Amino acid sequence: MTIICSRATIIGKTYSLDDVQIVNGLQSSHTIHRYLSSAPADHPAFGRSVLVRILVTEDPATRDLVIRATNRQTSVPAASLRATDDIQRSIETYFSGNGWYYDRRKNYYRNIGKSPERIVSIPLLAQAVMAMGLSQPHNSRARPSSLLKRDEDYQKIFSSKVPLAVYLWLAKAQREIDGFLLTEGAGTTPQERNNLRFHLAMLAAMRLHGRKVYAPQQLAKIAEEDTSVADADLPFLLGELRDAYYEFGDMHGYSDDKSAKGSEFVEYLFNRISNNDN
Repeated sequence: MTIICSRATIIGKTYSLDDVQIVNGLQSSHTIHRYLSSAPADHPAFGRSVLVRILVTEDPATRDLVIRATNRQTSVPAASLRATDDIQRSIETYFSGNGWYYDRRKNYYRNIGKSPERIVSIPLLAQAVMAMGLSQPHNSRARPSSLLKRDEDYQKIFSSKVPLAVYLWLAKAQREIDGFLLTEGAGTTPQERNNLRFHLAMLAAMRLHGRKVYAPQQLAKIAEEDTSVADADLPFLLGELRDAYYEFGDMHGYSDDKSAKGSEFVEYLFNRISNNDN
């Protein structure tokens, strides 16, 4: 078990730690606590020991290096490993300075009482960037976890070339779109919300920008002006999207899920919207 803390004092056999974070063995610690909480005082397990390493540091970079190093032998979500990158720390700092919270360390902000409505996970931001900043909502829908695993995708999504304001705007825009889809006026089914949320996000970004978006940097002006995604007329775009979605499925005999997860539907959607605009 590995524990990181900012300060440690020892009095006899008692350790007092500040800012504790269990970076390896968290599940084991919960299991041990849960089991022994109801065990009798004479249970033989109380006579056993667990090796614990305590590392004292206040340096965020050092903490991240320890997290990465101590989790190489276990299956760790891609988001947790990417969380140690400089760009991830920069996004977290920028979000915090603007009243939003980037969940670089899973559940950190929830555990300290921040509003869930303002907490954005690494996978969600990656999906929002892929949908609105790269016009690939099918990838956001079909393979959210692999967006962080493949270096090629990751480097397109998270780059120092993208202004931090763009990342915040994308997160806020996706949250606003998700909220809109839950309204009575939108009248969406759970399946529609699951399949169309990123396609609607792409259409909104495209309408605000005036054309198809090929790189997140193209949204810099919109982000700087903090333009509301509602200005794209979400009810109208949802109507267009729904018509195209079901029309495409009927034409090809595809299930709703297959349509939403394929690049063919995205291309069809672009062509249909362009023809309608003309």
